[in-house]
Amino acid sequence: MFSDNKGVWSDLKNILIVLIAGIVLFFLSTTVLHAGEKASDIESCKNWAVLQSSVKVPGVDVKLKDFENPCVTLKDELKGNKFEMYNTLANSMYDVWKMYGQGKLDFYSDWDWGKKNTYCLIGDEIEVTDDIKDYSVNIDEFEEYLSDNNVPKSEFTYAEFLTNAKKTELDFGSGNIDLKKGDKIYIIFTVIKKSEGLTLTEGSVIGVGSCAIGGIAGAKIGTIIGGIIGLGAGSLATAPTGGVIGAGTGCLIGVLGTGISYAVGHSDELYPGIILITGENIPSLEKKCDGGLHYNPK
Repeated sequence: MFSDNKGVWSDLKNILIVLIAGIVLFFLSTTVLHAGEKASDIESCKNWAVLQSSVKVPGVDVKLKDFENPCVTLKDELKGNKFEMYNTLANSMYDVWKMYGQGKLDFYSDWDWGKKNTYCLIGDEIEVTDDIKDYSVNIDEFEEYLSDNNVPKSEFTYAEFLTNAKKTELDFGSGNIDLKKGDKIYIIFTVIKKSEGLTLTEGSVIGVGSCAIGGIAGAKIGTIIGGIIGLGAGSLATAPTGGVIGAGTGCLIGVLGTGISYAVGHSDELYPGIILITGENIPSLEKKCDGGLHYNPK
């Protein structure tokens, strides 16, 4: 009899969680209806992430309901002067980080990780539409733009928003991302699994020179970033803790958030992050995204 009562209570608890999720979905959907198309796409994705993270059985990484991923890949154009270009890239990183919960929502720890190490969700596809010779993104200037300019209608800079830390100074290395008309840049939300403990601070930075070598702010000196995202190999020159070394083309830059425990009984850590990568390097990245590369353009 005791066992039956326990089972009934468990069922009622599960039903209650689903009902709460339904109520949350109803109120969130009203927000989407009053937004523009792009804003609606962003809100729909964010709402999905909220629901996915809220319908888990407490204490266990198991969902009572698995909602299909509705997140679309946004489309933007890169044009105008260099500051307009930096604004487009900064807003894109802001949009994608926001639509997937700013690294604060755990909607992925119950995914089928197994031997998988990286999931990649393409949030924005940006195409160069201006026919301008020597069109390029200067990494140092872009860092300054992210650190000195605020996100729309906010007192936080892009760097602070992406790292969830005040007075953040980014260091993606140095160099230029050379572009021409028709080239594409992708902004991607990533989740990376690491079984080895990393000494990370909140809002740690990934900087990868030539898509291969870089450092993590707050990580142990000599950390090889190539092993984290898996693009290329190489040892890292000695850098001060919290610094980043990675001169090169700057074809992959990004921010890595703090890790969360994968599941009860697992020692793996999962790290949400956001990266900017040129289209020519997507094939290499796709091979490393062994959990899947989500690409859903309209």
